[in-house]
Amino acid sequence: MTPNAGPHQEPLQRGARHLIHAGLSRGSRLREIRAAIAAFSEFLKKNPGDRKALHGRALAYAEKSRLQGAEGGVALRCAESDFSEMIAADPAVAAGWQGRGIARFLHASQCARSGEERQRLLNEAIADCSRALEIDPCDFESLSQRGLAWASLAGTFPAFDADIWRRSRDDYAAAARLAPDRHDILSGLSMAQLALALPRDPDISADIAGLEAAIANVSRARALAPARPDLGRRLAQALVHLGAARALAGADPIHDWRRALELLAARPLDDAEAASTLSMLVACLQQAPPAVAATAACAELLKSALEEARRREPRSE
Repeated sequence: MTPNAGPHQEPLQRGARHLIHAGLSRGSRLREIRAAIAAFSEFLKKNPGDRKALHGRALAYAEKSRLQGAEGGVALRCAESDFSEMIAADPAVAAGWQGRGIARFLHASQCARSGEERQRLLNEAIADCSRALEIDPCDFESLSQRGLAWASLAGTFPAFDADIWRRSRDDYAAAARLAPDRHDILSGLSMAQLALALPRDPDISADIAGLEAAIANVSRARALAPARPDLGRRLAQALVHLGAARALAGADPIHDWRRALELLAARPLDDAEAASTLSMLVACLQQAPPAVAATAACAELLKSALEEARRREPRSE
């Protein structure tokens, strides 16, 4: 308790401490989160509608849902309810809209029972983040969350929707300008850029400038978060596509393909996505334009790629 706080503030501060000091293991975090929820609830019984307590409890419920995964639906509904109460009390505060948008996104990602429910929740999350941004246009968390919701919404449709992916890219780009050192924002931006750069027609080459932008951003994200395996895989995939686009344009693809192979060779043998990208690289090398295929560098790289593919083949007992 701080020196100036009265006894009635103790549950609020206790809830905040539990929320901040949650342990690293899943079991420890769940215990701390449950304790935070109990403390905030105790405070709200005597101080109904208190915005700080509602915000703290909503955040605790959202974290509980993350830990529970598909079983976190009840916690997410509680988080949405607390954020909605915040909005009803003061709709001019961005935090309520932002928080409910995040809770609805998590609900769509973890607990939606159908494609229609997932789309509805994602659209509601986008609407909430948009309201937060009307209040605070520099709220990079809402920009990033809306970019992620747009990307997730694009994945619910059977056909590629470039307009939705452009909205995702633009939100992430705006968020990256406000928070240039956030690896999650740079990762999301590279994901949207890569989706837009890849060809949807086999007779059309990939967008080289778009691929180069995606590679620059995923490389920055990887430098900030080197332990994230998805970033290395995405970088390798983008490099394979960039090499293929350069080859079709009459430029040298070998440097890009060599970098891709180095990244893939560093991935664990049971990495299925790395194996899939490696197969794509081998196909690109085997089908390279004659001017590229005739070079010693291409032959040597193809040999190395095939050796890596054999190394990854399942071994019979």
